[in-house]
Amino acid sequence: MLFTKILILILFIIIPLFSDEYHNVNGFFGERASGMGGAFSAISDDVSGAFYNPAGLAFVTNTNYTINASTYQSKKLDNQNYFGPGQNYTQTSKNYLPNFIGFVKKLDNLTVGFTIATRVNEIYDQSDRANRPLYLRRSSQVDISIVRDNLNILAGPSASLLLNEKLSVGITSYFDYTSSRFISSITENTYTNSVTTNFSHDSKKTYAITPILGIQYIPTNKLSLGASIRKNYIFSGEVDSKINSTSTGNSSSSVYQGSNKFASEIRPDGILIKSPLSYRLPEVYELRGGLAYFINPHFFITGDLIYTSGYKLLKSEQIYSMNNKKLSFTDSLENEFTREHTLNYAFGFEFYITDHIILRMGTLSNKSNAKKIRWLDEASLTYLRNLNGGNFQLPLSESVTYSVGEKRTQYINLRGYSIGVGYETHTNSFSVSMVYQSGQGISALDKFQLPTTTLYTDVSIYLTGSSRY
Repeated sequence: MLFTKILILILFIIIPLFSDEYHNVNGFFGERASGMGGAFSAISDDVSGAFYNPAGLAFVTNTNYTINASTYQSKKLDNQNYFGPGQNYTQTSKNYLPNFIGFVKKLDNLTVGFTIATRVNEIYDQSDRANRPLYLRRSSQVDISIVRDNLNILAGPSASLLLNEKLSVGITSYFDYTSSRFISSITENTYTNSVTTNFSHDSKKTYAITPILGIQYIPTNKLSLGASIRKNYIFSGEVDSKINSTSTGNSSSSVYQGSNKFASEIRPDGILIKSPLSYRLPEVYELRGGLAYFINPHFFITGDLIYTSGYKLLKSEQIYSMNNKKLSFTDSLENEFTREHTLNYAFGFEFYITDHIILRMGTLSNKSNAKKIRWLDEASLTYLRNLNGGNFQLPLSESVTYSVGEKRTQYINLRGYSIGVGYETHTNSFSVSMVYQSGQGISALDKFQLPTTTLYTDVSIYLTGSSRY
């Protein structure tokens, strides 16, 4: 059953790859911000300012302003030599989705609005076959079929107050909903004609409130300063997981079922009682600050620094065997929820080629929020996991064992570039923007193997229209 454990482990590690939980910058909103790589906190004078810096809404010049945006996104993760030399495992995802919609209305010195922002909306459906994988020596063929849905949507009101002609404050209060669904089937055929099949169905929903507080100050006609802070507060959720594993080689099967209340596994050698699952997500705060310098009425440059805090969660992970009365536990630090702090940048400019045609360009960083994967450290953990599955009996105790914990499995720092072209009149505008991100790093998909090099590419195209009067 060792290979069954390996496949289940691969299964759980593949889960987060396309929800991009390894990077803090997810999604770009609005025709101006998307064209400038998200460098918008010192401007924010259109509806998308509700997301970047709600204080900027006070400087919207029109009485009413509405915006609607859609996105086409293509992602690719190419795990080099995953099954063996020249045997890569490539994952691709292509989606078209509503990205942002909202409106604001000016009421003297007070501006109010409502926005809906979709940060993640991905559907991943892929089937692969590896024939004679060199790194899985007992396998003649492995079939992997995965369906994965990820959604993160923010919706809520905003208000911005103009304190004087140079200073404003604002707040956005988002209802934050995150959900995921994961269905997989992994089948291994061995050279001894035995077949091992793992079927999994997992779902998770999390509800949170995410307030954003902002301030904007315009000391001169050429300079604008802006800053905002946000944090998610989780108040509810649910999680459900089911795994069925069967093997024709020894005519055995096992069934696992878990939720946020209870978890257990029925195996041929007995029943295991496991710790409940968690629906929580990392509760981090983001501090964003920037400036914009207006060189002339047709050209300005802008830049943002984005700091996202780290996060740690302690939770007891225990497994109790009712058959042999043994207890197994891991480190209380929940690595799945662990986040390292990141500091990212975004720089861009806007230039009016004519009175109606605008060019926007930008560059950005998107660093991994995982702890850096070091080859020697991962090699040591791989060696321990291959010794009795990573389970070690404690000295002076025959009934308690320690299991090596699972670390986060991907470390890839991204660099990005953006370009956008817009057409604008007094009452309407339309723009097309593209954001390209790429990077090379390390992934440890299979905990029983050494890490592999992974190439990451992400191309997003934003179509945005707005009206104002």
